[in-house]
Amino acid sequence: MRPLLSTDESRALDAAAATAGGGSEALVERAARGMATRLGEILDRISGGGAQGRRRVTALAGRGANGADALAALRVLRERGRTEAMTAVLAFSPGRGDGPADAQSARLESLGIEILDFAAERNASLEAVSSAELLLEGLAGTGAVGALREPAAGLVEAANRARGFRVAVDLPAGLGSGGAVFEADATLMVAPPKELAFRPSLRAYSGTIHFIDGVFEPGAGSGSAVHLPEEADLPGLVPRLAPDDHKGRRGGAGIWAGAVGTTGAASLACRGAVAAGCGLARLRARTEIWQALASRIEDGLVAPLGRLRDEAAFAAGMDALLAGPGWGRSAPAPALLRRLLETELPLVLDADALGLLGTVRGKLRRKAPLILTPHPGELARLAGVPVEAVLDDPLAVARPLADRYGAVVCVRAVATWIAAPGGRAFVVDGFEPSLAVAGSGDVFAGLLVGLLARARAGDPERLDPAALAAAAALAHASAGRALAGRLGFYGASDLAAELGSIIHRASSAERRVPGRRLRP
Repeated sequence: MRPLLSTDESRALDAAAATAGGGSEALVERAARGMATRLGEILDRISGGGAQGRRRVTALAGRGANGADALAALRVLRERGRTEAMTAVLAFSPGRGDGPADAQSARLESLGIEILDFAAERNASLEAVSSAELLLEGLAGTGAVGALREPAAGLVEAANRARGFRVAVDLPAGLGSGGAVFEADATLMVAPPKELAFRPSLRAYSGTIHFIDGVFEPGAGSGSAVHLPEEADLPGLVPRLAPDDHKGRRGGAGIWAGAVGTTGAASLACRGAVAAGCGLARLRARTEIWQALASRIEDGLVAPLGRLRDEAAFAAGMDALLAGPGWGRSAPAPALLRRLLETELPLVLDADALGLLGTVRGKLRRKAPLILTPHPGELARLAGVPVEAVLDDPLAVARPLADRYGAVVCVRAVATWIAAPGGRAFVVDGFEPSLAVAGSGDVFAGLLVGLLARARAGDPERLDPAALAAAAALAHASAGRALAGRLGFYGASDLAAELGSIIHRASSAERRVPGRRLRP
């Protein structure tokens, strides 16, 4: 699990490392080696160039550290024997020695790499940009303040019009500045990663993010309160599967979902809970729809809603609860929500239950975990802010709500932002557009309540609501990628089936399986 740094934390790390680690040149060399390896892989995969020696690679470099990284990566590619036609377009006048990139540019010409000063050789520079099959952008990074100025802004606009594969160094130039932004197909981000790149309004500019490790010392950024889990972390987050598990030890999930016209949401939430591996999913449905749901849900039990005290008694026999998918907001939902909030069981509120949360008066005093799963629009309504505020900085909006409700707030967007009370946070980078399918969120909510039920019943050490929300987001994104590769577009029912395989594999990862006995 990687620490995720704010812009200020990244700048502080750069400054401290340059002072303590042999200067900025040592950092540049380490970054260049890692970036050159990734660039070589990308060059081998991009199409349309024919023979290696005839393809053009163009680097765009500002005078700062990002420009130095880009130029040094170009040099390392050549030193490793790459024979592409390489050009460096400089957004500064070389030979003045007034920036880290200038020292790097002086080393390129002896390797047969063309150097162009954009201010003095504009036409040739623009031709190098438009004809490149790979563009490596190192115009500005975390040290930049404000919108890009000329000539960097003009180079970014030219690069965005070009047909070549665009690669950003560390962060796309102009990201979060309010002006022109380099639109990268891939970003070579020096680890620890920067949280700015994962904000919903900005995520698409970075394309596929590749982390460049080994630039900073081990443990750099470990003081951050925000972390980025990756797929390899999933086995350490989900409840473990014991060889002698039975359905009671795997927990029961109580689900309140569905209304006339939205029975599919209830069905998919049940399927998500089953995919999580919980022992029993039990759905409580409105009287007018429960029979229809009972005939279509084979993996769970369906019963009609009873009186409020009956529902509270039923809830007490479960291990985790979910309310909201396709639920509607008419009676008895508001009163039932208040009863569920009074329970001492883990509770997930999704969709319509979030819309009803404002009807609950006074401060919530739950001791048991509470998880809210809003999309950006729902979070904006809960917090009373424009949706743009959520998209621009989810944590700034989610953290006050987490403290107000004593809840984990799991914001589902192009990346999932998870804020726990007290400031702890996770960001899960989904970046899988195929997940934007009706019912995807219902499956996610069911998956989460199923994981909570399993943890409470059989693995209390893993009953960490924020970590389980991160696990659900990781598995959900992984399932989406796998299905997109295999099926292209797919439905939410496919998603639930894929999740069962992913969660089972992760839950079983720590099991010790004895080998075949060998004869003495």
